[in-house]
Amino acid sequence: MLKKFIIVIVSLLNMATNIMAFEAGQVDIHGFISQGYLKSNHNNFLAETKAGTFEYNEIGLNFSVDLNDRLRAGIQFFARDLGPAGNDEITVDWAYADYYFYQWLGLRAGKMKMTYGLYGDIRDINMLYTSVALPQAVYPEQWRDSTNALKGAGFYGALPSSPLGDFYYEIQIGKTNLDAESGWSQYVEDILREYNLALDYMDFERSMAVGFTWEPPLEGLRTRVSYADFVHGKFGGGFSIPKNIFLAQFPQELVALLPAEILDAIPEAINTKMDYKIDQMDFMIYSLEYTWNNLIIIGEYTEMTFKGQWNLNLETSNLPDNLKVLIPADSLGWKKRPTIPLMGWYAAATYRFLDWLEMGLRYSEFYPYADDRHGKKMVARG
Repeated sequence: MLKKFIIVIVSLLNMATNIMAFEAGQVDIHGFISQGYLKSNHNNFLAETKAGTFEYNEIGLNFSVDLNDRLRAGIQFFARDLGPAGNDEITVDWAYADYYFYQWLGLRAGKMKMTYGLYGDIRDINMLYTSVALPQAVYPEQWRDSTNALKGAGFYGALPSSPLGDFYYEIQIGKTNLDAESGWSQYVEDILREYNLALDYMDFERSMAVGFTWEPPLEGLRTRVSYADFVHGKFGGGFSIPKNIFLAQFPQELVALLPAEILDAIPEAINTKMDYKIDQMDFMIYSLEYTWNNLIIIGEYTEMTFKGQWNLNLETSNLPDNLKVLIPADSLGWKKRPTIPLMGWYAAATYRFLDWLEMGLRYSEFYPYADDRHGKKMVARG
């Protein structure tokens, strides 16, 4: 199945309004509301977009305060609705304290924005970028709750200026919101939808993110490299293996010898529970932005590696007991799965004509199976 999305998303209504920004004593208070309309001409993407939907809104309210010259603290409450995600449930989007030691060293602790590409830290404020949504090839909305913030601690700073330009860094370690209700879980269920996967648990021991920004002497040019690693992950849930896929795992010469009554006794779907251990899940994002007067040119490329092993627990499935003895021993227990490389990229340009008018153009591609861009392997699997 070809999973390259080329979809038109039309915004008939996109209100991104800074509804409040004032000081209450020493506390800065800001808020925003965004309401959009999504319409696609091909696939349902993010929501029921073929028919058109208003299930695309975001609301945020944040508070911040300078406790002294070096220490700042803040919190943001956030709610959104995007198809099946969010449903306007209020969450703590970020909440952290930031202590500034030196120009080259600062410390943040709490639930902080995760370093993610050029625009990960502003993705929830629509008024700060031209398009209705950030490019989905690099900033998938389905993953927002998993890649937006990280609970833990981080260091950041600016290195001393040099003839090569200015350098900035950020290092974070902690835990991200990756659970059975997250957008990433929905994505996993989607890529394994032929098995009707229904996750009931997902957990990662820890996560790490690193960002390195270089602003060369050429005025207006900014580059960035982002890296994130999600360590010791596991997930699992109900799993249904279609009969034809189940039989394809066995030597076909053996299947041909099975009596018809045995083949007929195999359920059309073998229901079991799948457990998955993640050996590697990390991503890189390479970013470039160039600003010249009112023109901004942007390009970002991301690649992600996902690999691990699963246990299908076939011995506890709904197969009749007299058929379980036919399961080869090498089909039981933990088995390595093929590596899944994901890849996405986009190129964009925006131009501000007037203070109140800015227009942009972009092209993007995203491949959930980068080594099967045209879907031939998926077609072969049926």
